[in-house]
Amino acid sequence: ALLVTSGGPGEGKSTTVVNLGISVAREGKHVVLVDADIRRPRLHTYFGLRNDHGLVEYLLDGAPLDEVLQPTAVEGLQIVTSGRPFHDPGQLIESEEIGQLIAALKRRGHMVILDSAPVLVKSDALVLARHTDDCLVVLESGKTTKKAVHEVLNLMARAGISPLGFVLNRVPIQKGTHVFQQYYAGHYGPEFSPGGGV
Repeated sequence: ALLVTSGGPGEGKSTTVVNLGISVAREGKHVVLVDADIRRPRLHTYFGLRNDHGLVEYLLDGAPLDEVLQPTAVEGLQIVTSGRPFHDPGQLIESEEIGQLIAALKRRGHMVILDSAPVLVKSDALVLARHTDDCLVVLESGKTTKKAVHEVLNLMARAGISPLGFVLNRVPIQKGTHVFQQYYAGHYGPEFSPGGGV
């Protein structure tokens, strides 16, 4: 079970969840995406799915797991959408049932990926991390500040969470290529061209 979060909103965590889920499913594995960002759910929009019966209904109403799991157009990839709006999402995230859901999904499939609210906005990710095996933090190039990264790390450290790693999102391709050209020029000679072979 992998938790994906970010420092602040709009840094690309939901896109990262979707792309990671598709990539793993295409390797022949069974993947379930869970939209645990109940305040600002996005995952259903990527797949054109309804969002009237999902995580909230499972946690609040006791809806069966099979009723909240939705298939996608990608073979091997299923999704539990956030479900209907609820006035106190934190209450649901802190419930025992969320751990039971994650455990049940892990028994059914190869990988469970949760999309959670940003760490610097709500503490949901810190709570959900107790039920997952690893955590990824998404950062946006040119937007996420060093201060924000330090704040995220401090919050996670106090919660006993050690992130698996960071995903740097929206890195300008042109800028990245220029950096590689400078780095490799002294090591492989002028004939080296990134991506073009020697």
